[in-house]
Amino acid sequence: MLAAGCAAPSEPQVTFYSHGRSVEVAPAQYCNPNGEKCTGSPDAVGKLRVPDGSPLQISVPGKVSETPWQVVFLYRGANGQELDGRSPVFTPNERHAYTLELPPDGVHLEHVEVQQFSAVLTPGADGGVDFGIGGSWVLNVEQQ
Repeated sequence: MLAAGCAAPSEPQVTFYSHGRSVEVAPAQYCNPNGEKCTGSPDAVGKLRVPDGSPLQISVPGKVSETPWQVVFLYRGANGQELDGRSPVFTPNERHAYTLELPPDGVHLEHVEVQQFSAVLTPGADGGVDFGIGGSWVLNVEQQ
């Protein structure tokens, strides 16, 4: 008779894909829904070449999509200025993938982060509340 072993659940991986190449990225930070018991590594940064003007496809597992999440990114505009942007916040179980296309003023994608929100609330700038970031997956775009 074989004994079954118990293993701790693995941290979810996020997949980034562009032009026939993909990279799976471990979380730089991954916390339980209450924003506690955090694991991950700040050095967990994926690298992938994304040609200028090309979309980047992002796929998240169920452990991410079952909570609110979004994509934030940095890019260079036509004049070389560093700009930032973000996707809408996706509600739980709304979607498992997102295709990032730069705004019309964008030329070169530089940095992408998938952020998973936790249930931790903090006071917001306008008197509302903000959700804490419980998970973070980072991609640095390689130069062409």
